[in-house]
Amino acid sequence: MQGVSLHRAYRDTAGDVNSSVDPTKVSVIVMGVMFIVFGNYLTKTRNNSIIGVRTTWSMYNDITWKKSIFFGAIALIVVGVISIVTGALIRNSMVAIFLELGYLLVAVVAIMIYSYKAYITEKNKV
Repeated sequence: MQGVSLHRAYRDTAGDVNSSVDPTKVSVIVMGVMFIVFGNYLTKTRNNSIIGVRTTWSMYNDITWKKSIFFGAIALIVVGVISIVTGALIRNSMVAIFLELGYLLVAVVAIMIYSYKAYITEKNKV
């Protein structure tokens, strides 16, 4: 992200406004790829207090952890794919950034809701 910011600052100060590559759109695409990679890595994590869906609900037991992590991984991968498509198709780079942030916000809320739902299901089994 720092490289993208530096490139954009250089481009703006040099007066090269007709550049064929918009660094902001590139950052949206790169962030999409990072979401996909992180989503794939997320499924391999065990119950811990550093990485993953760390709510009191998801850390209730190993079953709620696995369910929450799997759903979170799928949600991040979907956000990554949609972000890549958005970065490639949307002409206005600021709109692409705000859409990407919106996708991520929706995914986080969905993960939290699913985590709570898995917790209630497991708690009622006991």
